[in-house]
Amino acid sequence: MDENALSNKTIGAAIAAHRELGPGLLESIYEAALALELQDAGLTVVGQTEVPVSDKGRRLQNPSRLDLLAG
Repeated sequence: MDENALSNKTIGAAIAAHRELGPGLLESIYEAALALELQDAGLTVVGQTEVPVSDKGRRLQNPSRLDLLAG
């Protein structure tokens, strides 16, 4: 899937989750709802995953932690 299609599905899922839940809830609730919406859109979702970070070809000691990784 190209970046534009992935971006469109992600934005659509985020809007759908927010419309369903409304404002004022905890981030963790929106994260869970977004994960479900992304799965409903046919994407594979991994939550709270670490991704290594490199600088000038050297891996940094602390990885980045992503809330959601979808693809």
